[in-house]
Amino acid sequence: MEPNVERIPATERQSEQDRLDLHRGLSIFINSFRFSQGEPSLQQDIFKYLHILHPDWRIDPAMKRNLFRQGLQAIKRIVPTSETAGNVTSSHQVVDEDKQVPLASETRYRLNDMQDELASPMFSRRGELVARIVKVMMAKDTKFLKQGRPLSYVCHYGINAHSTGIEEYDMLFKEIRSHIFEDLKYTESSLFRAKGETRYPLYELTGLYNEHNPNDSIKLWGNS
Repeated sequence: MEPNVERIPATERQSEQDRLDLHRGLSIFINSFRFSQGEPSLQQDIFKYLHILHPDWRIDPAMKRNLFRQGLQAIKRIVPTSETAGNVTSSHQVVDEDKQVPLASETRYRLNDMQDELASPMFSRRGELVARIVKVMMAKDTKFLKQGRPLSYVCHYGINAHSTGIEEYDMLFKEIRSHIFEDLKYTESSLFRAKGETRYPLYELTGLYNEHNPNDSIKLWGNS
């Protein structure tokens, strides 16, 4: 066990495999900052999705203290803010430039959100939740692509199905991909063929992504 880490007991009804331990919790929490890209409502929806996958996950006080202490140190290395700009090497923005909230406070707020969402009633409309995540994530990706940042999470992990390295986020992006190809693509393709425009969100996103990533390009109807 890592030094200065409080021991976190497992509940009797959770198996070792399904228990949210500190290592797993840190990975989930830290990467929620990556994939939400500075949008608290998107981060909350990601936590709602995780609650659907693991309805028994909970964060007790001891785990919360450890997640905050160790999570903050990792988040300082990936979240560009006025406090951390000189030390962050990430090429993809994960917190809005205009934020004035200290990073420690931001981390604590988002940790409170994660704790609350994992203990809340289950969000029953899973498809609606995924669609909402896609809409906001696409908007964030498009914003940053227009600013010259080459990465799109929706395109890279969703449409092109690269692994995030984390099982839960791979499952989320698999559902994002399904939503795009089973619903959004057909809706926007019909509009494209009717009006001949490429300004619809999916086409705008993939067009920008292809400009930045010719070796990982995406082909959709009307966009090749």
